[in-house]
Amino acid sequence: MLSQKATILCLLDILRRFSDEDHPISAEAISDKLRIIYDVEMERRSVYRNISVLNEMGIEVIKCTDNRGGYCLIDRDFDPQEVRLLCDAVSSSQFLSANQSRTLIGKLLKTLSTYQANAIKGTVYMNQSYKTRSSGVFYSIDILNSAISQCLCVRTKLMKYNYMKELVIDRELILSPYYTVCANNEYYLVCRDESDDKIKHLRIDKLKDIIIADIEITPPSYGFSISEYTTKYIYLNGENIKTHSVSCTEDEIDSMIDHFGENISFEKKDDIFEARIKATDSQLELWYAVRGRVL
Repeated sequence: MLSQKATILCLLDILRRFSDEDHPISAEAISDKLRIIYDVEMERRSVYRNISVLNEMGIEVIKCTDNRGGYCLIDRDFDPQEVRLLCDAVSSSQFLSANQSRTLIGKLLKTLSTYQANAIKGTVYMNQSYKTRSSGVFYSIDILNSAISQCLCVRTKLMKYNYMKELVIDRELILSPYYTVCANNEYYLVCRDESDDKIKHLRIDKLKDIIIADIEITPPSYGFSISEYTTKYIYLNGENIKTHSVSCTEDEIDSMIDHFGENISFEKKDDIFEARIKATDSQLELWYAVRGRVL
């Protein structure tokens, strides 16, 4: 039998699961669910009193004054729109396995009422063909972040694919880990390779058997910027941004802005536009390839 002090937590759970602004729940229904789910007896007057206590604690529960009546929990960690956005991000993440994505989505949906969760649940699409088969990325990130916080090196094995599409050991490494970075839908470790004393980034899903070594890290050089490194070497693949001049039609302007973003300006010359683009050579080549044009 639950103690009297614990019953208010049961009441909060009932409000979290079975109420929202579109689905208030009456005091009588709260009492019924407390009895059925938790074997807790709570009279309506006690329901009113405990709801007042929740409000005093800063947990916002409001009483609906329209013809629906009842109470609903307003104080939630996420709005339904935020949960939907997070569910889509989790479902599309390639570094998460399908099972990990389903588990995380389930946890996100539990922050909403059952009505809100059911409205979102059936609309989240997950393309399993693009999901990793490995479920060890979370564990690897945890070890790496622990090593970073302790300023210690890690020993690991770098994997690569062979012609049989199997991941095999390429070489063993001792690394000074600096940052774990999520970019281009992958997780990378920005680190110093102690074998050649160079800063590089390695995909975490291709690091196997990571263990923390009893070796202090070699600190990054003074003035090292993770923002600048990530932009240049991960997003731009080590290339420099240049200014390019490209002729285009009015129909191509939309796709150019989608591809190159804000780093672009246009000048109209008769029926043709002259676009000035700030981009790498590879970004420009990709746009030409997508449009079926020759550079």
